[in-house]
Amino acid sequence: MSDIVLYRCPTRTNVLCPCGAVARRLGKLELSYRTERVPYRRNSRPEIEELTRQHRVPVLVDGDEIVHDSKRIIQYLNWKYGGEESKQDGRKQEKDEKSEKAGRKAWRKLGRKGRKKQGKKDEKKSGEEDR
Repeated sequence: MSDIVLYRCPTRTNVLCPCGAVARRLGKLELSYRTERVPYRRNSRPEIEELTRQHRVPVLVDGDEIVHDSKRIIQYLNWKYGGEESKQDGRKQEKDEKSEKAGRKAWRKLGRKGRKKQGKKDEKKSGEEDR
């Protein structure tokens, strides 16, 4: 029996929610764990509130350690079980998140009219490249 327990939402896939990101990391690290699915309704999660004084999932219980928030859980798993390879993955992920954030910020700053103009410029460039 495993000491690691992942409390997560009832979503069946590991792609759509933060709970899935934690499950993917646990799988990548080849750790055995037990999954406890909790209801979608936050007020129907007394065990989560008892553990963290919140209603949100995912929550990871590893022996005496209780960690909530998917990013913190992933950092904890990398620190405790990951080794050097996971640390490099974490740094790469941070770098990717920063560049994605910067791209979104630039996109918002451009505004609706600016995005239209940018789209037209891109169309002209691709048409010129085809020639």
